[in-house]
Amino acid sequence: MKHRLLITVALFALLALPAQAQLFGPSDEEKAAEKAHEDGQDSRIEQNAQAIDQANAQQRQGQEQLQGQLRDLSDRVRSLTDSLTRATGTNEELAHQISLLNARIEQQQKDFNVRLCTLSAQQLGADAGTLNCAAAGAADTASARRLAGAAWRRQCQSRPRARRAGHAAGAAGNPPGRR
Repeated sequence: MKHRLLITVALFALLALPAQAQLFGPSDEEKAAEKAHEDGQDSRIEQNAQAIDQANAQQRQGQEQLQGQLRDLSDRVRSLTDSLTRATGTNEELAHQISLLNARIEQQQKDFNVRLCTLSAQQLGADAGTLNCAAAGAADTASARRLAGAAWRRQCQSRPRARRAGHAAGAAGNPPGRR
Protein backbone atom coordinates (compact mmCIF):
# COMPACT_ATOMS: atom_id res chain seq x y z
CA MET A 1 0.00 0.00 0.00
CA LYS A 2 2.76 2.28 0.54
CA HIS A 3 3.76 1.88 -3.02
CA ARG A 4 0.36 2.70 -4.23
CA LEU A 5 0.13 5.78 -2.19
CA LEU A 6 3.47 6.89 -3.42
CA ILE A 7 2.48 6.34 -7.05
CA THR A 8 -0.78 8.22 -6.56
CA VAL A 9 0.97 11.20 -5.06
CA ALA A 10 3.49 11.15 -7.90
CA LEU A 11 0.73 11.13 -10.48
CA PHE A 12 -1.06 14.02 -8.82
CA ALA A 13 2.19 15.90 -8.74
CA LEU A 14 2.68 15.33 -12.46
CA LEU A 15 -0.84 16.36 -13.21
CA ALA A 16 -0.57 19.43 -11.03
CA LEU A 17 2.47 20.65 -12.91
CA PRO A 18 1.76 23.09 -15.70
CA ALA A 19 1.70 21.92 -19.24
CA GLN A 20 4.94 23.77 -19.82
CA ALA A 21 6.99 21.22 -18.10
CA GLN A 22 7.60 18.99 -21.01
CA LEU A 23 9.36 15.82 -20.79
CA PHE A 24 11.08 16.14 -24.17
CA GLY A 25 12.42 19.75 -24.00
CA PRO A 26 11.20 23.04 -25.46
CA SER A 27 8.99 23.05 -28.50
CA ASP A 28 10.04 24.42 -31.87
CA GLU A 29 7.99 27.56 -31.29
CA GLU A 30 9.71 28.22 -28.00
CA LYS A 31 13.09 27.60 -29.61
CA ALA A 32 12.26 30.06 -32.42
CA ALA A 33 11.02 32.70 -29.97
CA GLU A 34 14.13 32.29 -27.80
CA LYS A 35 16.36 32.44 -30.90
CA ALA A 36 14.59 35.58 -32.12
CA HIS A 37 15.00 37.15 -28.70
CA GLU A 38 18.70 36.25 -28.59
CA ASP A 39 19.18 37.48 -32.17
CA GLY A 40 17.48 40.75 -31.25
CA GLN A 41 19.77 41.13 -28.26
CA ASP A 42 22.81 40.25 -30.40
CA SER A 43 21.84 42.81 -33.04
CA ARG A 44 21.30 45.49 -30.36
CA ILE A 45 24.66 44.61 -28.83
CA GLU A 46 26.27 44.82 -32.28
CA GLN A 47 24.55 48.16 -32.99
CA ASN A 48 25.71 49.50 -29.62
CA ALA A 49 29.25 48.29 -30.32
CA GLN A 50 29.20 50.03 -33.72
CA ALA A 51 27.85 53.22 -32.16
CA ILE A 52 30.58 53.09 -29.51
CA ASP A 53 33.21 52.52 -32.23
CA GLN A 54 31.85 55.48 -34.22
CA ALA A 55 31.81 57.68 -31.12
CA ASN A 56 35.38 56.64 -30.30
CA ALA A 57 36.46 57.36 -33.89
CA GLN A 58 34.79 60.78 -33.79
CA GLN A 59 36.38 61.47 -30.42
CA ARG A 60 39.82 60.49 -31.75
CA GLN A 61 39.26 62.68 -34.82
CA GLY A 62 38.12 65.57 -32.61
CA GLN A 63 41.16 65.12 -30.38
CA GLU A 64 43.45 65.09 -33.42
CA GLN A 65 41.83 68.31 -34.69
CA LEU A 66 42.19 69.92 -31.26
CA GLN A 67 45.82 68.83 -31.07
CA GLY A 68 46.42 70.30 -34.54
CA GLN A 69 44.75 73.56 -33.52
CA LEU A 70 46.77 73.59 -30.30
CA ARG A 71 50.00 73.11 -32.29
CA ASP A 72 48.99 75.94 -34.64
CA LEU A 73 48.20 78.25 -31.72
CA SER A 74 51.46 77.32 -29.98
CA ASP A 75 53.38 78.11 -33.18
CA ARG A 76 51.52 81.41 -33.51
CA VAL A 77 52.27 82.35 -29.88
CA ARG A 78 55.93 81.44 -30.37
CA SER A 79 56.06 83.54 -33.56
CA LEU A 80 54.39 86.51 -31.85
CA THR A 81 56.75 86.20 -28.88
CA ASP A 82 59.75 86.22 -31.21
CA SER A 83 58.36 89.24 -33.09
CA LEU A 84 57.72 91.07 -29.83
CA THR A 85 61.25 90.31 -28.65
CA ARG A 86 62.71 91.67 -31.89
CA ALA A 87 60.48 94.76 -31.73
CA THR A 88 61.48 95.40 -28.12
CA GLY A 89 65.16 95.17 -29.05
CA THR A 90 64.69 97.52 -31.98
CA ASN A 91 62.72 99.93 -29.78
CA GLU A 92 65.52 99.97 -27.20
CA GLU A 93 68.10 100.64 -29.89
CA LEU A 94 66.03 103.51 -31.30
CA ALA A 95 65.43 104.95 -27.82
CA HIS A 96 69.19 104.91 -27.23
CA GLN A 97 69.85 106.65 -30.55
CA ILE A 98 67.19 109.26 -29.73
CA SER A 99 68.73 109.93 -26.34
CA LEU A 100 72.16 110.33 -27.98
CA LEU A 101 70.70 112.75 -30.54
CA ASN A 102 68.89 114.70 -27.79
CA ALA A 103 72.13 115.02 -25.85
CA ARG A 104 73.89 116.16 -29.01
CA ILE A 105 71.16 118.77 -29.71
CA GLU A 106 71.37 120.08 -26.14
CA GLN A 107 75.14 120.38 -26.42
CA GLN A 108 74.82 122.20 -29.75
CA GLN A 109 72.21 124.57 -28.25
CA LYS A 110 74.53 125.38 -25.36
CA ASP A 111 77.40 125.94 -27.76
CA PHE A 112 75.20 128.19 -29.91
CA ASN A 113 74.08 130.19 -26.86
CA VAL A 114 77.69 130.73 -25.77
CA ARG A 115 78.71 131.81 -29.26
CA LEU A 116 75.68 134.11 -29.57
CA CYS A 117 76.42 135.66 -26.18
CA THR A 118 80.06 136.16 -27.11
CA LEU A 119 79.08 137.76 -30.41
CA SER A 120 76.57 140.01 -28.65
CA ALA A 121 79.22 141.03 -26.15
CA GLN A 122 81.59 141.90 -28.98
CA GLN A 123 78.90 143.98 -30.68
CA LEU A 124 78.10 145.77 -27.44
CA GLY A 125 81.76 146.41 -26.93
CA ALA A 126 81.72 144.56 -23.63
CA ASP A 127 83.94 141.77 -22.48
CA ALA A 128 82.45 138.29 -22.87
CA GLY A 129 83.31 137.59 -19.23
CA THR A 130 81.18 140.53 -17.98
CA LEU A 131 78.07 139.11 -19.64
CA ASN A 132 78.75 135.67 -18.14
CA CYS A 133 78.57 133.85 -21.46
CA ALA A 134 79.31 130.53 -19.77
CA ALA A 135 75.92 130.86 -18.07
CA ALA A 136 74.39 131.59 -21.46
CA GLY A 137 75.40 128.09 -22.47
CA ALA A 138 73.18 126.77 -19.71
CA ALA A 139 70.43 129.35 -20.32
CA ASP A 140 67.59 128.80 -22.70
CA THR A 141 67.64 130.01 -26.27
CA ALA A 142 65.14 132.82 -25.60
CA SER A 143 67.54 134.70 -23.32
CA ALA A 144 70.32 134.32 -25.88
CA ARG A 145 67.98 135.77 -28.52
CA ARG A 146 67.12 138.71 -26.24
CA LEU A 147 70.81 139.47 -25.83
CA ALA A 148 71.34 139.29 -29.60
CA GLY A 149 68.29 141.54 -30.19
CA ALA A 150 69.62 144.12 -27.70
CA ALA A 151 73.00 144.10 -29.41
CA TRP A 152 71.37 144.60 -32.78
CA ARG A 153 69.29 147.54 -31.55
CA ARG A 154 72.38 149.21 -30.09
CA GLN A 155 74.23 148.65 -33.28
CA CYS A 156 71.38 150.21 -35.26
CA GLN A 157 71.28 153.21 -32.96
CA SER A 158 75.00 153.83 -33.39
CA ARG A 159 74.77 153.91 -37.19
CA PRO A 160 73.81 157.02 -39.11
CA ARG A 161 70.14 157.30 -40.03
CA ALA A 162 70.62 157.05 -43.82
CA ARG A 163 72.64 153.92 -43.42
CA ARG A 164 69.97 152.34 -41.20
CA ALA A 165 67.30 152.96 -43.85
CA GLY A 166 69.36 151.20 -46.50
CA HIS A 167 70.15 148.38 -44.09
CA ALA A 168 66.49 147.89 -43.11
CA ALA A 169 65.51 147.63 -46.77
CA GLY A 170 68.08 144.88 -47.24
CA ALA A 171 67.72 141.19 -46.60
CA ALA A 172 69.18 141.44 -43.09
CA GLY A 173 66.62 143.92 -41.80
CA ASN A 174 65.43 141.73 -38.93
CA PRO A 175 67.35 141.51 -35.70
CA PRO A 176 69.25 138.29 -35.03
CA GLY A 177 67.12 135.62 -33.49
CA ARG A 178 63.86 136.81 -35.08
CA ARG A 179 62.32 135.49 -38.18
